[in-house]
Amino acid sequence: MCHGPDKGKIEAGLQLHEAEAAYAELPESPGKYAIVPGNAEKSELFHRILTEDPNLIMPEPDSHLTLTATEKAMLVKWIEEGAKYQDHWAFTPPQKPELSKVET
Repeated sequence: MCHGPDKGKIEAGLQLHEAEAAYAELPESPGKYAIVPGNAEKSELFHRILTEDPNLIMPEPDSHLTLTATEKAMLVKWIEEGAKYQDHWAFTPPQKPELSKVET
C-alpha cells in the first residue's frame, strides 16, 4: 500500500505526501476527501484509521503495520487542529533565534 508520490502504487486515490493532494477531492470517491482540515469526521483518513473493516482500514492488514491508540489520537488531533503540513526539519534552513533581553 502506498499513498505517497509513487504513482504506480497509489491506492484508493489517496495521496497523503503533500497537502494539496491530501486536501483534494478523491478521484475514486467523489464528494470525499482524504483530509478536511479542522474536521476529522469528514476526513477519510479519520474513518480509515479507526475502522475495523479489513477492506478499508489503514494501514492495510497485508502491510503488517498498525497504529497505536496514541498514534491514532495524534492524527485525529492534527486534523482537528488544521492538518498543517510542514517541511521536514532537515530541509528547513536554521535560523538564529532572537536573544532574550536580560536586565543586569
